[in-house]
Amino acid sequence: MIHVFFKIKKMDHYDRYRNMLNDFAMKPGLYYLSQKYKIDVEQVYEIIRVHDINKLNMNIINILES
Repeated sequence: MIHVFFKIKKMDHYDRYRNMLNDFAMKPGLYYLSQKYKIDVEQVYEIIRVHDINKLNMNIINILES
C-alpha cells in the first residue's frame, strides 16, 4: 500500500513541475531557474529536493520488490 502512495506522489510532483525539472536536468542552476520561473531560489531548491527524494524512494521500493 505504501508503495502505491510513493509512486503516485512521485508522478504527481513530476507532472506539476515537469518543465522545471527538465530544465534543471539540461542546465542545473537554482538561480537560473528562479529567474526563469519567477519564484524564490528556496522554492526551486525545495522542488528539486523533493524530486530527488521521490526518486530515492522509488529506487528503494524497486529493490524491495525484486
